[in-house]
Amino acid sequence: MINSQITDEEIWQLCERVKLKDYVFSLPKKWDSVIGEGGCQLSGGQRQKLCIARALCRNVKVMIFDEATSSLDNTAQDEVMEVIRDLSSRMTIILIAHRLSTITFADSIILIKKGNIVGKGRHDDLIKNNEYYKSLYKKSLGE
Repeated sequence: MINSQITDEEIWQLCERVKLKDYVFSLPKKWDSVIGEGGCQLSGGQRQKLCIARALCRNVKVMIFDEATSSLDNTAQDEVMEVIRDLSSRMTIILIAHRLSTITFADSIILIKKGNIVGKGRHDDLIKNNEYYKSLYKKSLGE
């Protein structure tokens, strides 16, 4: 349930937390600007950040991201991942991802192949001890 008692100051703080404040300030009418039905005038990264802010209004303890950066360019991906990394110090984050570069900071990575867990651990440990993970990671880097 969205917090119906949220103040303007809390909304600004959320926008700052998800790195949207500068964008809002750049709009001709700031908060009163029309961004189109379904946010059609927003970039993919801006839509993702707005969705994250909306979830934060609900004061969630666990947030699940399923391919959070799959449709984003590299710049937008980096911006969204910065927000997610920041949030990970405040709540439990579950990331479902094919891009291994987006999960290297995770406390625990669970590697699944054909429905079976074939590895579990931190990025550095998996690189050292799991040939399958290591080969996937190298492929993702273009090696």
